[in-house]
Amino acid sequence: MPVKPESILHRPWLWAQGVMVLVMVVLAAPGRRESPQEAPAEPVPAAPLLAGAS
Repeated sequence: MPVKPESILHRPWLWAQGVMVLVMVVLAAPGRRESPQEAPAEPVPAAPLLAGAS
């Protein structure tokens, strides 16, 4: 059985799939975690309660 010639779009399609996999890995990765050195020295004060609000 003779081998069919490869389509001209086959290799670009494989590259596009590889790029899509990399994009999905980056999007699925967790966000950057804050290290203790980058943590603020003082806690952020809570917003004051408004008078009459329940």
